[in-house]
Amino acid sequence: DNKAEEHDYDIYNRKIVWENENNTGQQIIIYDIDSKNITQIPFYKISDPFQYHPRIYNNKVVWAIDGWDFEEDGNTYDYFYIDLTTNEIKKINSFLGGIHDVKFYGDIMYYNDYRNKTMGPYSYNIITNEEEKINYIDSLQIESDIGENYVVWRYENKTYVYDIEKNREKEIKSKILS
Repeated sequence: DNKAEEHDYDIYNRKIVWENENNTGQQIIIYDIDSKNITQIPFYKISDPFQYHPRIYNNKVVWAIDGWDFEEDGNTYDYFYIDLTTNEIKKINSFLGGIHDVKFYGDIMYYNDYRNKTMGPYSYNIITNEEEKINYIDSLQIESDIGENYVVWRYENKTYVYDIEKNREKEIKSKILS
């Protein structure tokens, strides 16, 4: 049986990416709505055929490869991206622990990272290889998302927004729910 399971979709403009899981592993698929072309992201000089969590922004697709190195705290996740205009694949970095809710904006990857038993929003510049913790509260911060120039997340039933261009964080207070 060679039936595939497809999940973890992401869309930007007229391109869709997703995981395609079948009996040979998990691959990342790209579908161009206009041309109707379907392509598979090639494996990056590795023997592990499992690729996870694709995200697309402009002409870049980012994805993870799981389970390469085992450390005290868990798996190391290797992240890669492909520039769809050049088909060049680059390794971004290895992240120890669990990265969740990855979003991609420009050359910056945003994510929640579970470190030291806390989860919080981080950014990683794929060009300069610099990582930055967006919020410095050492506690569980969940449900983040990114759109335009903003990152939003929840911490202790409060909602925060981070303005990427102004490098400014603000709590959103709603009188509707008070």
